[in-house]
Amino acid sequence: MKEYKCQLQQDGTITIISYQGTDKQLVIPQTIDSSPVSRIGPYAFNKNENIEYVILPEGITVIERFAFLSCINLKSIILPNSLKEIHEGAFSSCEQLERIKIPEGITSIEKMAFYRCLALRKIVFPSTLEFICISAIGECEHLETRIPETVNIIYDFHES
Repeated sequence: MKEYKCQLQQDGTITIISYQGTDKQLVIPQTIDSSPVSRIGPYAFNKNENIEYVILPEGITVIERFAFLSCINLKSIILPNSLKEIHEGAFSSCEQLERIKIPEGITSIEKMAFYRCLALRKIVFPSTLEFICISAIGECEHLETRIPETVNIIYDFHES
């Protein structure tokens, strides 16, 4: 798949390290060159202004830091049940993202994961969530969802 730049990991899985395509609707493949895709690498889709809708396949376990940073037209992303980690700033400044469902199995959401997602109204948190950094949802002015009382909040920065 020529629009993806990938890295083969020691365990035989693929990390997508960049995307050069122009699709508005993107269904990320479950395999590339017969190897399963397991990770979205750091900055892989950074500042892609074309993407509006993304579906991540089962098998993806990690979305690395700033993977979708400043995808300003991203409105919707479907996360797989296999997802285990959402790293720092993964969806930061995705200004059109309106709603996201975090799959069961996620136990923490790192700092700035959804920071400055200005249109974000609803996050469906999993029952497995134990920790969230307060900056994960910083500057999400329209967020109607409350962090469940059972979740420990980590105050990782001070807003002025």
